[in-house]
Amino acid sequence: MVLNRVCYAFVVLSICCSLSAYSQKDSSFHFGGKIGVIPSDITTINKDFAANLSESVRFQTISSPNGSVGTHIADFSGFRDFLDKKFPLVYQELTKELIDSFSLLYTWKGQNPKLEPVLLIAHQDVVPIDTGTAKLWIESPFSGTIKDGYVWGRGSMDDKVSVLGILEAIEALLKKGYKPQRSIYIAFGHDEECSGTGAAAMSALLKSRGLHFQYILDEGGGIVDDVIPYVRQPIALVGIAEKGYLTLQLDVKEAGGHSSMPLDEGVVGILGKAIYRLEDHPFHTRITTPVRQMFRQLGRYMPGINGFIAMHPDFFSGILRKQLSAYPITNSLIQTTIAPTMMSSGVQENMMPASAKMTINFRILPGETVQSVMARVKWIIHDKRIAISVLEEAWNPSKLASIKSKSYKVLRHSIEEVFPKTGVAPTLNVSISDSRNYSKLSNNILHFVPIVMKQGDSDRIHGVNERLSVSNYKNCIIFYYHFIVNSDLEL
Repeated sequence: MVLNRVCYAFVVLSICCSLSAYSQKDSSFHFGGKIGVIPSDITTINKDFAANLSESVRFQTISSPNGSVGTHIADFSGFRDFLDKKFPLVYQELTKELIDSFSLLYTWKGQNPKLEPVLLIAHQDVVPIDTGTAKLWIESPFSGTIKDGYVWGRGSMDDKVSVLGILEAIEALLKKGYKPQRSIYIAFGHDEECSGTGAAAMSALLKSRGLHFQYILDEGGGIVDDVIPYVRQPIALVGIAEKGYLTLQLDVKEAGGHSSMPLDEGVVGILGKAIYRLEDHPFHTRITTPVRQMFRQLGRYMPGINGFIAMHPDFFSGILRKQLSAYPITNSLIQTTIAPTMMSSGVQENMMPASAKMTINFRILPGETVQSVMARVKWIIHDKRIAISVLEEAWNPSKLASIKSKSYKVLRHSIEEVFPKTGVAPTLNVSISDSRNYSKLSNNILHFVPIVMKQGDSDRIHGVNERLSVSNYKNCIIFYYHFIVNSDLEL
């Protein structure tokens, strides 16, 4: 989930500026006027929804690289059986396929085959617990304890909230006898946290069937409350684009020797100079379209000069870029970032190593590509002794979803129905998600998880004391309920 890397971006802003009518045959889904209205108190939601999320957390669905689930096969299998048991109507009415051993693909056939389907994405897997922080957890990280109005544990926010929330909403709709007009597909990958193979396998299958989606909804954004200075209302951040991803490995092989007679320049020094040159020549900062649109929209919720500056990001681009670049968390919104992450060399303290390697991760800003980043890296390092190779699969920045599209309007409308005092603004996702595997299947991929984040909550994602309030989770279910129904509306 990327919200923890984005929500603080807006703190810096303070520094910068000190349906046409629709009727469903079931009277429960009658919409009058131009905007559909769905009762916020949906009586068909399972009263045990919080207990279901709690139980889901107890399955330690920790993924491993290359599509493996390592020693957690029983947890993934048990989680799958748990879903079948807790959502019997989903199990009976939807088609479920097991893809790549553990990923789950559901199909809810619509009544009108002429309408393009929609795809909802979430992931079953969670990140492991850092053993060094185990004692800092208030409740055991896989206990799923319900205490003080919260469901505690790994996955409660990222991303079993979406898996369970989507299924709870569909189960409630099925109890009402609801039948969607357009088909709805649900893809629950099993290895998103380690960039595995589950989503790619499901995407390939959907593509082989000739499917193209009206829009796709994946994780990424959320609702920030009391986070953005000068904004007195919560803001729903909707990711409309995603940065690219590239990991390079630098290798050097030279003569070694005894440390008492060191070489003028050893392999460690060669790599050290390369990293220095890269960090001394960062990529240029730019205000890209999603960030520009974000500021313009935020300006509507800010009074006075603050709102004026936010609504004119091109005119104040220099000021904004200077201030945003001063903070790593906000700099990621305006720059292709360079992050040396791993280095290995040597076997003994009194030996000059004969080889060394370093791994560098890049998050690529829209407007640049994997190829342009590699070309710049080679130009900056300019050292034939260093071999540069791509370590993992690389991804260019995603396509931009239009804020004027039906998909964005449906999402914004659904947010405004369930969270009526919340503003909506687009943003750029600085991390990658499973949706990158589906980029050829839709022109509109949106990123949003309907949970409210207050100060400090974002640190819990992949961190200590992950938790979600019961009331927050209920609104999450209601949102998916609205979103599915609104997908049939013409806004």
